[in-house]
Amino acid sequence: MIVKQKSKVIPIEKSSTHYKMYKGGKLWLTAGITTLSMAGMMVATGELQTAHADTTTTANNTQQTATGGNAVTATTSGTSGQAGTITQPVNIDHSQLNNAVDQARQAGLTVTQQPTTTQTVSQDQVDAAKQNIQNDETKQAQQIQSITQQYQTEVSNVNNFNGSKGDTSQLDARVKEAQSIPGLTVVHDQDQTTVKKASDTQGIQEAVNNVTQSNNDQAQSIQNAIDTQKRNKQEYDNALKDYNQQMQNLSQDQIKHDSGTFTWPVPGHPLSQYYAKVNWSADITWHWDVAQKAVIVTKVNVTFDRVNPNYAGGGFWDAFVFMNPNTNVPQEAGTYLRKQGDIPGINGDSLWQKIGGGGNSGIFAFYTQKNSTHEYTIKYDFNNSVPFKAVDNHDGTWTVLKSVIRQNDGGVGSGANALFHILWHNNDTKVTINPNIPTMPTFKTTEVHYHYNTSAINLNFPNHIDDLIF
Repeated sequence: MIVKQKSKVIPIEKSSTHYKMYKGGKLWLTAGITTLSMAGMMVATGELQTAHADTTTTANNTQQTATGGNAVTATTSGTSGQAGTITQPVNIDHSQLNNAVDQARQAGLTVTQQPTTTQTVSQDQVDAAKQNIQNDETKQAQQIQSITQQYQTEVSNVNNFNGSKGDTSQLDARVKEAQSIPGLTVVHDQDQTTVKKASDTQGIQEAVNNVTQSNNDQAQSIQNAIDTQKRNKQEYDNALKDYNQQMQNLSQDQIKHDSGTFTWPVPGHPLSQYYAKVNWSADITWHWDVAQKAVIVTKVNVTFDRVNPNYAGGGFWDAFVFMNPNTNVPQEAGTYLRKQGDIPGINGDSLWQKIGGGGNSGIFAFYTQKNSTHEYTIKYDFNNSVPFKAVDNHDGTWTVLKSVIRQNDGGVGSGANALFHILWHNNDTKVTINPNIPTMPTFKTTEVHYHYNTSAINLNFPNHIDDLIF
């Protein structure tokens, strides 16, 4: 159908829509599609003919076909001075740009369209304008695709590696095993963080490789600690078994045998001359008490073998006694004059009674001899004060028998009437044992440390993508 209108100026316009890129949150706001519409311009002095149907024939027989899409409007000269306007739709292929925009949006980017721009072209500029539009859309599509790919890569790096500790399977397994090993302390140190930009794919991969290597190195260190502590445990178990066996043996009664000779020398004379001499032999039954941590004597047996003296004295009763080491030295009251030789009325039996022999005095063996007549007395009492705890000498040895001797104080005055007091004192002769108590084995322990290496991947696009494209 032909519609006649009054003559007027009709613009021929070109309009294109552009998209720019911005940043919204963590997402790129990218450029979008560009569309094209074109129209011609003419000055009509006669009637204006506009085609609204699919096909229209004008006065000068020019045909217009409407196919949709953007249009180009051009002016032509008709016959008999008449002019006509033909609108010819122009199809622009926007698929490349549309696809790029769709992919960007699917990737999570926000695409914002700028206002459409318009320019006027003549009939002979339509092809060039169309090509320019196509070139512009191709450029925009490529830029959008590039940014989309970059964004997808960075998002993938964040999703795959942000917070990643690498391959911790070996490390986790060693830590779990180590925590079950007696004596092995596993300390989780503060984790370390490696920060990388999401765009640094190579750096991220290197960091991941380094993290995995670190995990494996730590796993090997923990394995070494496991092996060491297992050896420590085995050594300790063996040592503890030996220790317990030795302690078991020590807790059983055993006999300590000792012997010696005690001599009363003559002052100022060779050692071969003596007032009295006795050989002694002792058998001590003892064991180690674990609870008391002490040597316990359960039986005492002592024998004296007298040796005939070869020198005579003034009548003093010399005495040599083996006693419980926990008992006090005997005390004897009384004085005598030199000419008396000893306390009047004293003899071997009375002296035995005087110092508590036969009671609970702790005296086990008693030997006394009068140095003038060589009369002697030997007494034994092995039942009193047994069992008893030996005396710890704090040098690894324990005294199980001590000896005391009877002497005088050297006298006061001179001559036959010099006054003497009786003295009993400890003698150096004693019986000791060294139980050789083993040292309780020490359980060696091991401490091992580990940490995780965590990757922090930062997604950081520029605020304005215009700085990168267009």
